[in-house]
Amino acid sequence: MTTLSLHGATTLLYAAPVPTELLSQLPLDNLAAYVATMAADLAARDRERLEQGLAAAVERGGPWFERDRYELARSLARAVQVEPEASGSS
Repeated sequence: MTTLSLHGATTLLYAAPVPTELLSQLPLDNLAAYVATMAADLAARDRERLEQGLAAAVERGGPWFERDRYELARSLARAVQVEPEASGSS
């Protein structure tokens, strides 16, 4: 199982091939499954390039960067992110 950072999960959700309006309406279980599948299927090198590209867009902005979509993707990433160590402790 691939462990993703918050930024990694945000990147995959930001890049998801669905309109922002639909992204906000999808069930968290579906989003979690999408993130897990993409993390497992996408080569680490390709995922890292996507993450670096999004980090640059967040920092610099630009005509194609959608700040609202990024904020939504980040919120959804927080909601679907599962940390194995955290779920087993307390």
